[in-house]
Amino acid sequence: MPRKLVDTGEYAGRNTQRCTIGCVTMWFSYASIVAIWDGADDSPEAGGKIVVSSGMHDQKSWSQTTTQHINAIEAGPEVRLRRTEFLEYVMACIDRHGMTPGGDAE
Repeated sequence: MPRKLVDTGEYAGRNTQRCTIGCVTMWFSYASIVAIWDGADDSPEAGGKIVVSSGMHDQKSWSQTTTQHINAIEAGPEVRLRRTEFLEYVMACIDRHGMTPGGDAE
């Protein structure tokens, strides 16, 4: 399945990317994944919501620029998770959809 990172300056300026693979959309600030939406996740905790990382390395907040990037992509209900829990959710999503992390983009 082709994968493409899109520089989406449309919503938050430079250094932001959005990547959609099937029903999964991931948002990045610089090189860090900061939010994910899984259109197939109907769990009570995250179903239909954007899941957002609350900070880097379990800090309580991001840098000012990354915070602006996150604020620009939050368009509806969200779930905020500590960074370690967020990354576990991302990996579970990748596994659930049969994606391979770290693969080369086509």
